Amino acid sequence: AVADTHLGSKYQQLTHLNTLYDIFKQEEISLVFHSGDISEGIYKQRPGHEADRFLHTADDIVDYIVENYPKRSGITTKFICGNHDATIIQNGGHDIGRDIARSRDDMVYLGMLNATVEITPNCTVELNHPLDGSAYSMSYSLQKYIESISGGEKPNILLNGHHHKEIVMFYRNIHACEVPCMQARTLWEKGKRIAISMGGFIIEIHVDDEGTIQRFKHEYIPFYVPIKNDY
Repeated sequence: AVADTHLGSKYQQLTHLNTLYDIFKQEEISLVFHSGDISEGIYKQRPGHEADRFLHTADDIVDYIVENYPKRSGITTKFICGNHDATIIQNGGHDIGRDIARSRDDMVYLGMLNATVEITPNCTVELNHPLDGSAYSMSYSLQKYIESISGGEKPNILLNGHHHKEIVMFYRNIHACEVPCMQARTLWEKGKRIAISMGGFIIEIHVDDEGTIQRFKHEYIPFYVPIKNDY
């Protein structure tokens, strides 16, 4: 599991992202879920945001991701788009997720902001990219989202992006993860006193004959030192 790669940002961590995929390859992982904000987007998110980007058109973003997002034989990446990616739809109706998937046979686009995938007859994985901000408590947003899900819609596994945090909890019978980002801490985050976690997850589940989760194990692969100007 990965999230918030923000490609097109001057704070992107493409080298660490490639290292993460090398680890996935070594561990013989065949499926990676990406929980949104594959790109930095191109429209202003806040004052000064345009200065944080080195890509400035939708075509530039698509071409860059198609050429540079890690590709390893035997690995498929299934992804959703997040709020940064969504600005391109909001301002021009262009869904970059579709273009990326058309050009990369190893990348499968699941939709905007949220998608659910069935991995066994009794196990679903929900990818979610919320639209809130950083809360006073790392677990608060994840808890409140889980509480908002009706009983008949609950996934077995929830992979949450957007917050650039790393946390795992078991709540309402959902194995829930805040998936860390692959972007260095920005000046805006420093100014807002927002801490981040860089890295990714390897998740291992054991299921019974009917596909119901019996055991859930996660491994956090952290990156502590960001690489400057990694673009």
